[in-house]
Amino acid sequence: MTLSLAKSYNGKTDLYERARPLYPSAAITWIDHCVPRLSTLPIVDIGAGTGILTRQLGALGLPMIGIEPNSQMLAQARNRDQNADYRQGSAEETGLASGSARAIVCGQSFHWFDTRRAAEEFRRILNVGGPVILAWNIRSPDHDAFHIAYEAMLAQLFEHYAQTLDIDRELEDRVNDFYAGPFEERRFANAQQLGIDEFIDRTLSCSYAALPGTTEYEAAITALQALHRQFQVQGRVSLRYSTRVVHGFI
Repeated sequence: MTLSLAKSYNGKTDLYERARPLYPSAAITWIDHCVPRLSTLPIVDIGAGTGILTRQLGALGLPMIGIEPNSQMLAQARNRDQNADYRQGSAEETGLASGSARAIVCGQSFHWFDTRRAAEEFRRILNVGGPVILAWNIRSPDHDAFHIAYEAMLAQLFEHYAQTLDIDRELEDRVNDFYAGPFEERRFANAQQLGIDEFIDRTLSCSYAALPGTTEYEAAITALQALHRQFQVQGRVSLRYSTRVVHGFI
């Protein structure tokens, strides 16, 4: 189920790049703090997508490799970022040499992995003592009346939205099973201020959202426009997130 839903990012590369939120600076600082300081090996971003997290960490001067299975996403990442080394691969088959990674980061991607096979691959490519750091920008579904209405609208509009809720419910067990021992977790506030076009783009960038040319897509545009008109303040709505970062060893 999760793998087929992940494939629905095809055709959404430009949307994803322009609509998805950055990670807050406090989260990036903490990830940097968790990375081993004595090694000069690169940090590997698994499921790098269009390179959002890769670029933010690279801006700190950290050497980065981005691994991404989707060829469209990979092309976008390479086009946007000439500093990192982007390669086609997956969490289960990175194509990297054994012991070649200082640390592994996974932004918005861990929930798509075959966790058993990914753990085996991560242990192979990590240098001794290297951590795995998982990160998500998680939308706050009940922050206020706007977020509650938006959540209800997503469930009504998109046939595949329920699948993402199933993935969310399974996530805690997957995280707990993934790490070999105790792990550390922190949460950081994040938000996007979105005009109507940005709000529509943000919604349609999701894996469950319909593609242009479908009845579901046209209905979504109309409903999202109405919701934005209802809740906008000076032409914008504030979409709130809790950025979750998990750090541990496998």
